[in-house]
Amino acid sequence: MAIFARYAYAGGAEVIAVLLLRFVIAAALMTCFMLATRRRWPRGRNLLLLLGMGGVLYVGQSMSFFSALNHASAGLVALLLYLYPFLVTLLGALFLRQPLGVGRVVAVLAALFGTALTLGGGLAGEAVGVMLGVAAALIYSVYILAGGRVLTQEDPLAAATVVMIGAAAVFSALAIWQQPAFLRASRPGRRWSRSRWCAPSWRCSASSSAFAIWARPTRRPCPRSSPSSRSRWRRCS
Repeated sequence: MAIFARYAYAGGAEVIAVLLLRFVIAAALMTCFMLATRRRWPRGRNLLLLLGMGGVLYVGQSMSFFSALNHASAGLVALLLYLYPFLVTLLGALFLRQPLGVGRVVAVLAALFGTALTLGGGLAGEAVGVMLGVAAALIYSVYILAGGRVLTQEDPLAAATVVMIGAAAVFSALAIWQQPAFLRASRPGRRWSRSRWCAPSWRCSASSSAFAIWARPTRRPCPRSSPSSRSRWRRCS
């Protein structure tokens, strides 16, 4: 995802433009699938919480991550993002009083040690890029902790779709306000550069959708005795 974003930037795209396409495409595709399969949408408090997770936390994480790519290498930014398992464990123990078992502590320390070894290998990056990368990991950690309860009560795909819709709405408003490159009048010589970064945006949208669904806790499977797949989804919802 980080490498595709760098290609988009090289083609003249701005951060807001790339993220707008990323979340709008993902939200549209996932909404169509939700309607086709007739799954139940989140409601009430869970709906508002999921919209906030997408419109605030996921927007902040994406802005930090994709802005860091302008100041550090893609490998460094990606490695900094994967500090989130350590941060989730630490924040969960400090603020949510989650128990820390020996196995969890050892696994988190091993992952942190491996990240430190990799970062010491000479990956290029400015101080601003490092701070933005760490901020992306921190915001994503808060995102996981905030949605830990609601994501076990809702269908994973439905929850991911609402999160994408919330993020797409915020980036649409930001695009209208800031007028990123692809919304301005085209100039001679730039038409190819604009079409050049559409493909990376599609790839970022696909990876965003897949990662959003994968990152959510799975629900208990339905009984095999259900007569059809449609009735299984209705019973699960």
